[in-house]
Amino acid sequence: MPRPQSIMALFRISVTPPPGLASSRSINFFVRSTTRRQPFSSQLKSRTHSLVSQLRQSRPYSVNSSKKPPTLTSLRTPPPSAAAQLSHSLTLAIPLPPVIPEQILIYHAGTTRIVFLAFWKITSIFVCAFFVLVAAPNYIRSEDKSYLQAAGRKLTSFVLIIIPLVSLLTHSAVAACGMIPLVYIAYTTGPFVSFIYLRLPPSARTSRQHLERFIRSGLPPSTQLQVLTMGLAGRPRTALVSLADFKPVTERWGLVNYARDVSRLSAARKWHQYRPVAKFAIRAPNAKDVREAWVWDTIRPLLGKTQRQRT
Repeated sequence: MPRPQSIMALFRISVTPPPGLASSRSINFFVRSTTRRQPFSSQLKSRTHSLVSQLRQSRPYSVNSSKKPPTLTSLRTPPPSAAAQLSHSLTLAIPLPPVIPEQILIYHAGTTRIVFLAFWKITSIFVCAFFVLVAAPNYIRSEDKSYLQAAGRKLTSFVLIIIPLVSLLTHSAVAACGMIPLVYIAYTTGPFVSFIYLRLPPSARTSRQHLERFIRSGLPPSTQLQVLTMGLAGRPRTALVSLADFKPVTERWGLVNYARDVSRLSAARKWHQYRPVAKFAIRAPNAKDVREAWVWDTIRPLLGKTQRQRT
């Protein structure tokens, strides 16, 4: 015989409402089977265990450790990675870049003067090419025709010897008309200095005050200058020279006023390479738009002098 509780769970019981309520409405319900529920302590323990397992999966930590368990804010915002911490520490450790560049312009011959000389350099090359490659060959062809006509007239042997010599001299003169301007411009404008840069140590590049203190206290003789001249076709040529090696001289009819010793550099270069620049001409005044023009005026008396000669 089945238990009463199980029999009651199979039947639906209908309860009629009292007369004060709507008569057409009935309350139906099922009788639930009476199952034995777990105690409250075991439910709390299981929920706590599931919460701890979820926290361990999100961020590993020890429950029994002295550290506090992660809060809701720490779970929402994960900690920065090791790469982010390293980049932040490196950003704090790296110093700020210097205010002044590694080399500063202290001398500028002027844009107009530089463009004018470059124009004549390039023009002399074209003039030389025209006379040597065009004018002289055409003149030789015309002279050959006149020489053949003169040879057919039965002239004396002396005249036949003189005519080729005169023709050779004439051809050389035509070619020289294009070569002489090129040689002259290359010889006179080769030492022309267009720019001079001063290389600074890191200690003098932090501020304007450190720069002025470094310049006015007397530059070391090993301080380097980067001197720029113009090549044959106007291409810039760079010469790195120290203050002690940049000696004042007077050469080439007064065109050259500074020179340096290039014997070691010439010995190290091959025969087909350009010879290093040994002579410099700094005759033009400094341009007005040079910000550090006072540096050139300050170090100019120190050129070509060692530390012993200064004292």
